[in-house]
Amino acid sequence: MRDRARFWSARTVHAYACVMTNAATKPNPVRAAREAVGLAREKLAARAGLSTSTLYLAERGVITQATAEKLAPILGVSAQELQS
Repeated sequence: MRDRARFWSARTVHAYACVMTNAATKPNPVRAAREAVGLAREKLAARAGLSTSTLYLAERGVITQATAEKLAPILGVSAQELQS
């Protein structure tokens, strides 16, 4: 089996560490809004035209403006609220 760690860039490792730290310490507005409207992650991703991986990251605090703008109308909140 190949050692996958050598294929990870320092940037990827740093991003992963930040995501895991933020996920444990701060409630996420994307997940809260998704749960409030009663959608499963897969259904929300499909409606917004996003991959489930992108939504997974958004729920952990890694969200771009474009992603927030796709999710906001479906969740009934502003894009700025999703990025806070």
